[in-house]
Amino acid sequence: MISNAVARELRRAIEHNRYEESAGGILFPDSGIHVGGLFETALNDGGWEPGVNLLPTQGLNNCLNAFLGGSAFNPEDAWYFAPFATNTAPGLGLTAANFTATQTEFTNYDETTRALWTPAAAAAGVITNAATAVSITVGSATGSTNTSIYGLALLSASAKSATTGVLAACALLATARTGLQDGDILGLRYSITLTNAS
Repeated sequence: MISNAVARELRRAIEHNRYEESAGGILFPDSGIHVGGLFETALNDGGWEPGVNLLPTQGLNNCLNAFLGGSAFNPEDAWYFAPFATNTAPGLGLTAANFTATQTEFTNYDETTRALWTPAAAAAGVITNAATAVSITVGSATGSTNTSIYGLALLSASAKSATTGVLAACALLATARTGLQDGDILGLRYSITLTNAS
């Protein structure tokens, strides 16, 4: 467990832009803490393809405030996968409110809501749903925004295209899932790590 003092230090680091972003996550050089995550997809029981995530400012602030800072922000009860259909790199200013418009949320799947992320208990600094990956079933449609998935996000609202709640993480996949067909099954999993950088 991170102490309240370290939580305050990380919160101040975010507020004063004292962190470094990389493909592997975010490093807080003053405290030596690294936060990183990984989205993965598997098509029709094939191999898992990665997408190293960005933790937007909204997600970082929620994590620090809700879980470590004891502020008015409350921990979210649930998190949901939201695939997106444009090859747009997510930025630090991405939020739940602008996610659908900025990334073009992919909603062409049979399930009526976003898929629930159900991780196991954290162990060795990692929390993941690798043991209980979820899946969505692609629907019938044409056009790139209905047959291609370029990335994934993790949000706190379950409704497709919702603009409420919190966006925790977002990533472009290393290999986009294009030319999806009606009935294709796309497996989804997400892992996040919190480790000492030194």
